[in-house]
Amino acid sequence: MNDTELDAILETWEAPAPSPALREGVRHGIPHAPRKRSYGWAAAAASVAVTTSLIGVAMLGRGEARLADGTYIQSSMMVDPATSQERWRQLGSGVSVGRNRQQSYWQNQATHTYSGYDLTVQAMGGGQYLVTVAPLSTPLRKLSPDADAAQYREVPLPSIPVAKVVKDGEAFEIDLVRDAATGDRVFERVELSHNSFHSFFEDFATTVHHRHARFAMWLQSLFAGNQLHLDSPKLYINGSLVVAEEGASFAGDGVDFYLPGHGRYVMTLDLKGSRQFQLAGKVNGNTMEFQLEGNTYRIVSAQPIAARGEHAIYVFHEESYRVNPEIPELNRPSFFSSGR
Repeated sequence: MNDTELDAILETWEAPAPSPALREGVRHGIPHAPRKRSYGWAAAAASVAVTTSLIGVAMLGRGEARLADGTYIQSSMMVDPATSQERWRQLGSGVSVGRNRQQSYWQNQATHTYSGYDLTVQAMGGGQYLVTVAPLSTPLRKLSPDADAAQYREVPLPSIPVAKVVKDGEAFEIDLVRDAATGDRVFERVELSHNSFHSFFEDFATTVHHRHARFAMWLQSLFAGNQLHLDSPKLYINGSLVVAEEGASFAGDGVDFYLPGHGRYVMTLDLKGSRQFQLAGKVNGNTMEFQLEGNTYRIVSAQPIAARGEHAIYVFHEESYRVNPEIPELNRPSFFSSGR
């Protein structure tokens, strides 16, 4: 098939609805290694064709963080089997990043328990990293923004992986929970790279968009799903700048902002059956705008907030929410990622 024939097919091609399993397969199949801005159709087709061992498990949340040396840590919280996904929806999670270490934690709102780990990353050159996992060294009350964080009881991880060397884009897993009663396994799938996966896919979609818009947008939807990304976000309320998080990045199924005295506002593209959220506005490109309780909220990001196109945005205002009093610096207008 030559380029002319391929162009003719793609111009009339109708995108199928991507399944969650296919979306995850594409995300984990596209390489993270540095590459040029010229991409071939063969690479795209190979990525779409990927079917990984993730089939049979379900995602609870995912996010990306960046260490001081530029290393990106991409983490996906999963549950095996997939049929147990709803049972673990009450898990919240978060990260704290400093220098070459990421502290990750989860907290079970139903049992008021938590656990977590310290992940130390040492770049060794040649696209390799020495990763060391240790028990969480900081108590939840010093990490979580939740006001009741001090009331949570710590439980140990099922096991601590031995230190190992991994390659750029090579996934490794860390067990978070092994439930003896149900057989459920909750774990994080972690990948390291010096390239942001989100940025890589934006470059790819931009490259092909001008020739084959339908195909590019479908590929992008496979990766992005219903995730929101805020880069150096600014929040305006009724036209006035309230907070600017220069250099900060927030990503997840939900992103929040907190206003002292007013609680937190959780924004998402996917209701996941929740009745707490209400349709409030839209996301388009680098801008999110919605109206709530007589006020107009506008968030501007340095990078696109969601997959290309216009999306409805759903918002839940938790007016009673207060931040952790043991972390005074949190008591200011601020953004943070949410596991919903």
